[in-house]
This record gives sequence, C-alpha cells and structure tokens, in this order.
Amino acid sequence: MQDKSRQKHVVLFGGSFNPPHIGHRQVLEHLVALKKFDEVWVVPSYAHPFEKGLIPFEHREKMCHLLIEGLDSLVKVLPIEEELKKNPSYTIDVVTELKQRFPNAQFHLAIGSDCKNDLPRWHRYEDLKRLVQCYFIPRFGIEPSPFAAISSSEVRMMIKNRKPCEAWVSPKVKKYIEDHKLYV
Repeated sequence: MQDKSRQKHVVLFGGSFNPPHIGHRQVLEHLVALKKFDEVWVVPSYAHPFEKGLIPFEHREKMCHLLIEGLDSLVKVLPIEEELKKNPSYTIDVVTELKQRFPNAQFHLAIGSDCKNDLPRWHRYEDLKRLVQCYFIPRFGIEPSPFAAISSSEVRMMIKNRKPCEAWVSPKVKKYIEDHKLYV
C-alpha cells in the first residue's frame, strides 16, 4: 500500500522539442532508470523566451507523444504551457501553476548541463530555485555525455537539406514530419 502522505517526486523535462530526437528519448529512459522520480513529465515549450523559431505547438506536442511511445507509463506529455498561453513562456510560471495544481508534489527540473551557467539569468531564478531542485543532464560538448550528440537544430538542417536523419529521430516522428511537410 502506498503512503499517501509521501510527496510525489516529479521531474519536468522541458524543451522546444523542435523536433524531438533520439537524444531526448535517451534522457527520458535515463530519468526512468534512475528510479528517483515517481513520474517524468515532458513539457514542450509554448513560446520560447529566447524567441526561437518554433513550428506550431500542436505538431511538437504530437511528436512528443510519438517520442514517448513504449516508455514506462510514468512518462507523460504535459501540454501545460499551451494551456497557460503565455508569450514568452517562463519556467517559473509553469512551476508556480503546477505547485497550485499538485500541492503534494516535489518538482525537479531536468536541465542540460549547457544551461547551468545561464540559470541565474532565467526569469525570476531566485523564486524558481526555492520551488524546484535541478537535476543536470550531461550535455555533449560541455562534458562527457552518454546521450546522442545531436541537437534539434541539426535534425532540422538535415531535413531541410534532404539528408537522412533516420539515426536521429524515431520512425514515427520521421513519418509525422514527412506527412506534415515540416522543416522543409
């Protein structure tokens, strides 16, 4: 029987997912394998604070669902940023809303190690660090990493230049991209 008084530990894995690739999948598998978190929530950004050019949210959300197929049931896609419809969308706003909706949850942020030095520049960073614990994901180019050395921008360039990208995106994500003529 589960102790209902125990806080649920939820790790939020946010990103543009423009598109989601094998590196994202590997991070999710890693977060599950840690057995440290009760749930892993994939949180696609609605409007990136640094004004990255993003394809429409609904495409990125659907590809995230394709990305997590076959993973442990504790992995879910959470479209909260679309629900909030803030532009730009800040992590503090998402976490504040989630704390209201899930008061018994302890939230953690899975963040690439490439962002570690930028955190103090995040919107309301001091408030954010009072609400969440950070779990840093080793990022290639910054430190040794067990995850695929690929970025979404590299995948987009491959697609735009009609180069094969099968090694970097799942077959279902690739088909979705082709069916919807994304990144061409």
